[in-house]
Amino acid sequence: MMDILGKWKICAEMMFNDNFEKIWKSAEEILADKDMEDSSKVILGSSFIFCDDGYIRVIMPMPEDISPEEMEEAIAQGELELYNGQAVFDKHPYKIVGEKIMYDSGAKGEVLGEKVSPWVEIPYEDGKLQMFLYKLERAD
Repeated sequence: MMDILGKWKICAEMMFNDNFEKIWKSAEEILADKDMEDSSKVILGSSFIFCDDGYIRVIMPMPEDISPEEMEEAIAQGELELYNGQAVFDKHPYKIVGEKIMYDSGAKGEVLGEKVSPWVEIPYEDGKLQMFLYKLERAD
C-alpha cells in the first residue's frame, strides 16, 4: 500500500462539457479560463493533508480581510482550526482497509431498510487520488 500521508493538491476538477458529458479539466486550464468563476479558482488553492492522526484536513490560506484578533477569537471559540498557519475548512476521518483508502463522508440513514455506511472509497489511479469532484496529486 502506498504512503498517503502528507500534502496533496488539486490537479483537475470534474466538470460537464456542452454535451453534458463528464470531463476532467486541469487546474491550469481552469486558472487560465477568463469565464471561470473566481470561487472555483480560489478552491484550487486548497490542499488536502492526510495526517497521521487519521484525519484529512482540507486547508486554505487565511483570507486577508480577517485580522489576527478575529482569528484568535475564532480559534478560542472552537470555530476555527489552523494547520501550519492555514485555515482548516473541512476535516474527515480516514482509514486504510486492505488496499483501499476510505473516508468518513458523514452520510447517515437507510436505503431500502439497510443502514448506509458513511465510509466511501477514495479511488487511487495513476498516482492520483480522486476525492469529491477533484483529482489530487502529491504536493510534497
